[in-house]
Amino acid sequence: MDSCQVGTFPPSAALGDIFAQSLSHKANVVLKPNGADKKSDIVGNRSSGDAKRKFSDLKAGDTKNTKRIREEIEAREEEAAPWLAKNSRLSEEIALAPCEYIASLPSKKVRKMMVEALNCWYQVPKQSMDIIESVIDQLHTSSLIVDDIEDGSELRRGYPSAHMVYGTPQAINSANLLLVKCLVEVQKLSPAAVAIYADELTRLHVGQAMDLHWTFQNECPSESEYIKMIDGKTGGLFRMISRLMRSEATKRRDVEIEHLMNLLCRLFQIRDDYQNLCSATYSAQKGDLSDLDEGKYSFMLIHAIKNAKCVQLKSLLQMRSQKGTLSEEQKALIMTNLKRSKSLEYTLEVLKDLQIEVERSLTDIETAAGGGMNRIMRGLIAKLKVEEPCNKS
Repeated sequence: MDSCQVGTFPPSAALGDIFAQSLSHKANVVLKPNGADKKSDIVGNRSSGDAKRKFSDLKAGDTKNTKRIREEIEAREEEAAPWLAKNSRLSEEIALAPCEYIASLPSKKVRKMMVEALNCWYQVPKQSMDIIESVIDQLHTSSLIVDDIEDGSELRRGYPSAHMVYGTPQAINSANLLLVKCLVEVQKLSPAAVAIYADELTRLHVGQAMDLHWTFQNECPSESEYIKMIDGKTGGLFRMISRLMRSEATKRRDVEIEHLMNLLCRLFQIRDDYQNLCSATYSAQKGDLSDLDEGKYSFMLIHAIKNAKCVQLKSLLQMRSQKGTLSEEQKALIMTNLKRSKSLEYTLEVLKDLQIEVERSLTDIETAAGGGMNRIMRGLIAKLKVEEPCNKS
């Protein structure tokens, strides 16, 4: 047969002999140091002999399944000479362990509820719906891991953060891997979906960059700057949900809800700021007054610094910047300043104002979409209500 001709694959019954010969050849061509004894040759010959005996079972038992036998051959060749292996792909188990750990922790499932609520309008096909839900879940998990590292937070939902279990390098690597896996999934939808993914992920990272910048530089933003940061950092996933679902919608594609998503992300983040300083449940899950330890400029701090001219508050935040943390007494003094400046009451009024505006926007969308009240969305919004004044000292 000409060397360029395509031959036929040998019968499966002969594959065992071919494999054993291959192993014998590999055992014989391995270079050994000068003066080496013949022990390694004996081991090599024994390996090929063992392989031939083991393969006799395959020849006798399954002569039809050539694919399976070929896989067996490749696996055993890899054991004998791994540097010549065809398949060098590793399992993702270790790489994904930090992400799977965070995903297993208790969750409020806000984003899952959001997907279900929007599907009342958009009626996304199940296959696309499954992809979108998976992508949003994985992106959220990735962002939580990175947030905890960047904020120096040791707790997540009352459990050790991923980097406190697996180490910072492994946690970062795992979070980055999810971004790639999500891109692979989004590509199954459409080119438009990929563009949405890239756009909102960019806005998310730019928003996060501003938050980190203010903390690192000990620079207090204005309320307007802070809202723009929220729209990027927190709003990225909210808008990605709505835009991906709208791009895959089978109904009501003309219903635009981006403004509602922006209002919701502002309500969500400012509420989170408020709960961080005022909620005992939040303190148990993230640590007492964790935002103060992290040096974040929350909505209340911005109001106090910009409007009440709290010199003492600025000095305390400067001390946190220098030492990296605050004592319990310093945190208590910051809370005293926030109460004195009425910043907590001010924030609570802003949350109530946002709640009203969210419900008004939702009513407008329900009217435009037809089909009546979106009960899932209204249930989600109801969960975000904060009515109790802060009682922490």
